[in-house]
Amino acid sequence: MWERIQASMNFEEGGRVPIWDYLDNRSVVNHFARDEDDYSATMVRAYHNLGIDLYRGYGSSFAQEQEGEQSDSGAVKSKISGRTSWKVRYEIESIEALKAYNPEFVSFE
Repeated sequence: MWERIQASMNFEEGGRVPIWDYLDNRSVVNHFARDEDDYSATMVRAYHNLGIDLYRGYGSSFAQEQEGEQSDSGAVKSKISGRTSWKVRYEIESIEALKAYNPEFVSFE
């Protein structure tokens, strides 16, 4: 895999183009899951078995039974629709809210 990626980065021919993808599909998770797995182990197995070389992370995947569920965490509200979590209320929803926004900075110490 590394040889494929390195060749691509050097504009050279490799065995094939490196594949980069993002999985958040419950059917894929269910297919690769084993009883002893946590979600992360299942996702690693899925990426490896599908031949995906690189990924930017993975999202939660939702079952059909979760359709319509909502979560509310402060200023943000989310809803599951079509097996995907969508924000339906944002932290900043107006120019006034943007002007008043005062983010907390993270210390690296």
